[in-house]
Amino acid sequence: MSNFEIPRRQNHTAGVLILALLIFLFFYSLFLQNLLWLQILMGIFTIYACGLLLIPFYDQKQPWVKNNSYKPFVNIFIPAKNEEAVIGNTLSSLSKLSYHQEDKPNFEIIVINDGSTDRTGEIAHEFQSKFPFIRVLSRPQIGKGGKSAALNYALKNSQGEVTAVFDADTQVDSNFLQASVPLLAGDLTAGVQGRVKLYNPNENLITSLQNDEFLIFNHLTQKGKDLMNGVTCLGGNGQLVKRQVLEKINGWNEESVTEDFDLTFRLLFMGYKVRYAENAILWQEACSSWSPLIRQRIRWGEGLLTSCFDFFIPLLLSKTSWMQKIDGILTLTRILLPFWVITGYVCELFFLFENQTHESFLTSFLLTVLTLFFFMTMGSAVKQESPDSWKEIIKKILFYWLYTLLWIFVLPFSYVNYFKLNRSVFWDKTLHKGTADNPLAYSTSRIRQ
Repeated sequence: MSNFEIPRRQNHTAGVLILALLIFLFFYSLFLQNLLWLQILMGIFTIYACGLLLIPFYDQKQPWVKNNSYKPFVNIFIPAKNEEAVIGNTLSSLSKLSYHQEDKPNFEIIVINDGSTDRTGEIAHEFQSKFPFIRVLSRPQIGKGGKSAALNYALKNSQGEVTAVFDADTQVDSNFLQASVPLLAGDLTAGVQGRVKLYNPNENLITSLQNDEFLIFNHLTQKGKDLMNGVTCLGGNGQLVKRQVLEKINGWNEESVTEDFDLTFRLLFMGYKVRYAENAILWQEACSSWSPLIRQRIRWGEGLLTSCFDFFIPLLLSKTSWMQKIDGILTLTRILLPFWVITGYVCELFFLFENQTHESFLTSFLLTVLTLFFFMTMGSAVKQESPDSWKEIIKKILFYWLYTLLWIFVLPFSYVNYFKLNRSVFWDKTLHKGTADNPLAYSTSRIRQ
C-alpha cells in the first residue's frame, strides 16, 4: 500500500511539466534530427502490446481461484439522467438475472434518477411497482453533479456487500452475476470487470469500428493483464466492487470524469487487485455517428490524462509488484501515444522533404519486421475470438488501425479541457437512442466477436 494520500482534485503542475516535455522532445527531434528516443519508446509499447496479446496463447490458466460458494448480496446501481429510450430494456434485462439465494433474488436493482427531465423516472417507477427487488432513488439536485455523485448517493442509501454498476443502456447475460461474483472471493480482490460487447455493431461503419475496438483493445488486453497479474482496469459499465473497500476510499471520485479508471488505481495503491471476468457478458449501445463518438472520446481522453498525471509518481513510489509497476506505467502513459505518433509523422515528413537523414535506433528492415510481427500477433489474437476468415480479419485490423488515428485529433481537445480551471464535473453523457430489435436476443453463443 502507498504511504501517502492522493488528492482527488487534479494538480495541473504535472500536466504543465508533461506538456513542456512533449514540446521539447518534438523540437529536439525536428531540429537535431534525432528520433532514437521515439523509436525506443514505440518499440517498448509494441513489444508490450504483443506480449499482452500473446500471453493467453501460452497460459490459459487463470491465476485466481473462483469460489462458487461465495454469494454475497449485490446492489446493482444504474445511474440515469434522461434515459427514457433505454432504461426500460435495461431493467427488463437485469430483472432476469439468475443470481438467487434460497429461491429469492440475491440482489437489488437501484435506479438513481439524477434530475431527469424526461420519462426516465416514470418508467423506472413502473418497474419498481412490478418487481420488489427494484428501487428508485431520486438524488436531490444540490451540490456536485455527474455519474460519480449519483453512485456515491446510492452507496449511502444501500446495504449490499457488493456493488455492481451498469449504464442505463445495458443488456446482460442472465448468468452475469454467477460468472463474476465468485471471482471476488479473497481478501486481496476488491473488484471484477465484466466483458463489454456492443448490441448494435452492424448498424454502420462507425459502430463496427467501435466493436473491433472493444474486442481488440478492451477484451484481448484485459485477458493479458489478468493472466500476468498486471493492472486489470475497471470500466464504467459492468464493474463490481466490494462495499467495504469503497467505504475505505470514500466511494467514487467526484472530481474525475473517468471515475472507473481513477478507482482502478486507488484500489491498486491500497494493495487490492481487480480481476477480469471474460465470461460475464454485457452489451451496451455504440455511438452511431461521429459527433457523439468524438465528444465521448474527448471526455475519456481528459480523464485518462488526469489519471496519468495524478498517478504516475504515486505508482513509482507505491509498494506494488514490479509487474504492476511496469504494466501500470505503460497503461497510464498510453494516452500520450498520439502525441508521440504526431512527432514521428511530422519529423519523418520534414526529413523527407528536406532530403535529410536522422539517427535511428532500428534499421528500416527491423522496423518493418517489428511492425509485421505486431499486426500478425493482433490478427492471431482476433482469430481466437472471431469466426471471420483471415481476409476479413486483416481488413478489420487495417480499419481498426486507421480508426485509432482519431485519437490524434481528439487529444489536443482533451488537453484543453484538462487545463480549464475550476471545471465542474457534470453529466457529459452519450445520448442513447435504444434499438428497435430485442437486445435480449443477443447471447454469448450468438455474438463471439
